[in-house]
Amino acid sequence: MRIAETGARGSLTVRRNRAAFRRICFVLVLSPLLLAAVSAFAAPTADLEVTYDPSAAPSRDRSYDFFPAKAPGGALVIFLHSRFWAERQPIQLVVSGFVKGMIQAGHAVAIVRHRSASQAVHPNPIEDAALGVARVIERARRDGLDLERVFLVGHSSGAQLALLLALDPSWLRSTNASNPIAGVVSLSGILDLTGGIAETDEEESHIRRAFPDASARRASSPMAHLDRDRPAILLMTAEREIPGYAGMATRFVEAAASIGSGVVERFIAGGRDHFSILDLTSSRGVAHVLEFVASDPRRGELPERWEVVSTWRNPPFSTEAFFEEQGALVREYDVDDLFTEVVNRPFPSKPNAPRRLRFKRYAAIDLIDLLKARGASKVGEGEWLEIENVRGEQVIFPMSRLRALRPRVVIGVDGERNLFRATDLYHTRRRYSWVDAEASRIDMARPLGGFLFFPGEEPTASEALPLLGRYALTLDSFRLHEEDPRAALADLPTIPRVALTQTYQCVACHAFRDVGGHAFHLRARDAEPVGGHALPLERYPAIAWKRFIFEQEAVAEEVGANFVDFTREDAQVLYDLVVGERERRGITPWNRPAKDRLR
Repeated sequence: MRIAETGARGSLTVRRNRAAFRRICFVLVLSPLLLAAVSAFAAPTADLEVTYDPSAAPSRDRSYDFFPAKAPGGALVIFLHSRFWAERQPIQLVVSGFVKGMIQAGHAVAIVRHRSASQAVHPNPIEDAALGVARVIERARRDGLDLERVFLVGHSSGAQLALLLALDPSWLRSTNASNPIAGVVSLSGILDLTGGIAETDEEESHIRRAFPDASARRASSPMAHLDRDRPAILLMTAEREIPGYAGMATRFVEAAASIGSGVVERFIAGGRDHFSILDLTSSRGVAHVLEFVASDPRRGELPERWEVVSTWRNPPFSTEAFFEEQGALVREYDVDDLFTEVVNRPFPSKPNAPRRLRFKRYAAIDLIDLLKARGASKVGEGEWLEIENVRGEQVIFPMSRLRALRPRVVIGVDGERNLFRATDLYHTRRRYSWVDAEASRIDMARPLGGFLFFPGEEPTASEALPLLGRYALTLDSFRLHEEDPRAALADLPTIPRVALTQTYQCVACHAFRDVGGHAFHLRARDAEPVGGHALPLERYPAIAWKRFIFEQEAVAEEVGANFVDFTREDAQVLYDLVVGERERRGITPWNRPAKDRLR
């Protein structure tokens, strides 16, 4: 889903917060009361201010704090404590937000400091970081920790140091240490020192003080060291980020993609700013960090969320085929309020919340022109149009009505030519109300895809409900028929036939008398069909069908789905219809053995 950029008001708020944090930082770092608070949080096992370079004069700047995990099995997370190479992040936030969150998740944490640029310029900070990380890894080896899961984490300039250590192995080699880095997390990181990232003259002075010449800035930019042989990298920026940082992250991901190989993913922490992104005690917005550290990327294991992003960045479905085959028919239009409402229908939002998708222009093809251009060999012939989307939902329209409504097939917005990249995630509690009470929860995808837009008159509820079969369309979603595909239902009494085909659109998802759709869920991580298929109505177990009809709200709550608001009269009519059809045709309800049940 598209995420709106932070406005000027939000940016000003961030700048004010940054100034306040500078003042807090100065007070807290020097405060013995804070060190007492850190000790109290971690006692009795935390080891604070361990000198990692005994050959140098004792200095708190060249030390680390070590917080052991509560139990075996977690990762080792090394946090590089730095802000513009000259200041410290507020240590209280680092400990109470970042360290505490990691320890609660079962990981060991070390905080590594370095000499500030006011004392020593490049390469001193990266040399210190390399030595500190090496000593922490040595300690972890002695303590028997899992060195297959060592993660470097940095915030702001600390991210620059963490990425440089991971991408340029020469720094750790210089300490005679191996390079067991499994992954790197950049939190609002400085990724490129060659661009104009400084927001103020003060920040520019910090960069120039730490890197006095342009060659040092180029050599120290993580962007310059991207190659195919790299650990997994997670880039997190805040929704209310300082200007410049989000753009750096975007360019970094693009550069990594052009090189290939190692995984680099970028996420945006909702509701966070440049500083609160450090707080892991609340999962809101930063769950990605904890998911990543819980994984084992050196063995090829990454969070499912990363697979989801990778799949829907280049999904197996596309609307680009419309442009490629029928480019001469594509027209562009200005977005109006109706379009904005229609494009947001598949993505539920809170009442009175702003529309999640907002665009200026859209590209579309007139549906009638599309069918004519594709011809009988590709779409068939006839006066009945069957539309089926990639989720197995189906809708039938008479061509006479479509010629009057003149709908458009929307295939692009604001230059984006594949609308399947706009995807929402959801999950149900169970696949079926009568199978697998403890079925595992799986994230599923609801893509926008190509969709029908009626620029004038919308179809009535008796013709098609607003959602079913109108979204997630590809070039192959359309098929013309000489006869009404629902002809097998023509001899049904009027009331149940209208309920099936119009009022509740049952046959958009379920078949009855072999007429209708076979809707299913798409698994988010790979876009493959997953359990929860809409069975033919006659195949539902007797008790399941009875509960579905007469206890719809309760069943929907159990499954975690929207409920159908049947009237009592319609519920009875539909129940009797399906039971009678099952008995008439001698159909055995679906009742798979336990070993075959979906999980």
